Amino acid sequence: MIDIPERINLASYYLDSHLKAGRANKTAVYFEGKKFSYQDMAKLANKVGHVLWDLGVEAEDRVLIALNDTPEFIATWFGIIKIGAVATDVYSYLQPKDYEYFLNYTRAKVAVVDPSTVDKIESVAPKCKHLKHLVVVGQAARGRLLSFDELVGKASDQLDPEDTHADDIALWKFTSGSTGQPKGVALTHLQFSELWPAGAAVPGRGHHVVRAQALFRLREGRRRGLRLRVRRGRSYFLGAIHS
Repeated sequence: MIDIPERINLASYYLDSHLKAGRANKTAVYFEGKKFSYQDMAKLANKVGHVLWDLGVEAEDRVLIALNDTPEFIATWFGIIKIGAVATDVYSYLQPKDYEYFLNYTRAKVAVVDPSTVDKIESVAPKCKHLKHLVVVGQAARGRLLSFDELVGKASDQLDPEDTHADDIALWKFTSGSTGQPKGVALTHLQFSELWPAGAAVPGRGHHVVRAQALFRLREGRRRGLRLRVRRGRSYFLGAIHS
């Protein structure tokens, strides 16, 4: 049985732990022919955390993620949680009315979007009274739209995790809405880490990897590092690796 400490932050548990274990330079993510190490992902998550802080996001605030499956999605998810805020991610193929619903339901101050979702969300932003900032990945700033790349480029890559309690909320996962509008199911740092413990190895064919969380689905493991692929429509990410 995995012993989960009373004070735990999922970003530190799943990301920083690899750096402390000497796996900083091991490959964590493959995306479109590029490799991203655990250190790359940790630094990007830290930068996102600083950006969100500067935009006024505080502990327990919800931040909406409407991104395709990319390293930026992973880093944003962990950056939100690292500062003690709550990650709420939604599909990138929804209709404007759906984004309006999710933004008002979560009361998110900030939404992180990409070219596939930005126009839809911009069209309903005036109806979302809690939304203060739209941050877009892969585009330049224009009007009230902020550039993820520009903001992250200026941010520090060093960030201490918020001293979150195991019972603090880390994320909301939404129901399918089959019996009405989707509802947010709150998961604490403890619940998520118990479901997918960072140190529970699953051996197979000489590899030792952990089951990846449903949010980031495991594609394949290798002996010397956890090799994961991010493909359109699915995310594959790191859990833990035992070299």
